[in-house]
Amino acid sequence: MKTLQQILVCAFLSALTALVVCAILLLRAATATVAAIPGEVASARRELIGQLEATRKDLTAQVESARQDVLIRSERQSAAVRSDVMTEVAEIREMADRRLGDTLARADTALGTAEALRRDLKPALDNSAAITAQVNASLPLFLDCDHNADCVFNRYVGASHGIERAALSFGDGAATTRGPARAASHLAANRR
Repeated sequence: MKTLQQILVCAFLSALTALVVCAILLLRAATATVAAIPGEVASARRELIGQLEATRKDLTAQVESARQDVLIRSERQSAAVRSDVMTEVAEIREMADRRLGDTLARADTALGTAEALRRDLKPALDNSAAITAQVNASLPLFLDCDHNADCVFNRYVGASHGIERAALSFGDGAATTRGPARAASHLAANRR
């Protein structure tokens, strides 16, 4: 019974050690992921601003080109046609500005959401650093096996010796009970 209890304690300690190692790996992966978020957000913002600037320059060039065409044609036509064309150019410019404004508003909303997520994850990162420091501080107790009966290796060796002794005892017990059990079965067969 004591051997079984030692086996269960060793299994529990092994599972607990595996759980701690998995928790450390999870915290390190979460730390790396959260550390990469600001860089990704800044990179996405720079790329978005670059795209918006290129779009703005392209739209400005297109609007300017259309304006020049309209001016050349308007010089040939009457004053009434000239005012209609200028009105259309102004509407195109307003629509481009509205689209650009909508795009910038969406980009600001997305950046605000990313910033809120970063702020939400910051306390978790602070806690993970404290937990990692505690685990790192207690690791020598479990990994330093020189004159330390509580280290993982010494616990494993003790448990494996206990399992080996239990297996030998079980085998010896089975061999001693096998002989009388056979004799009893032969007697029962002969009586029939």
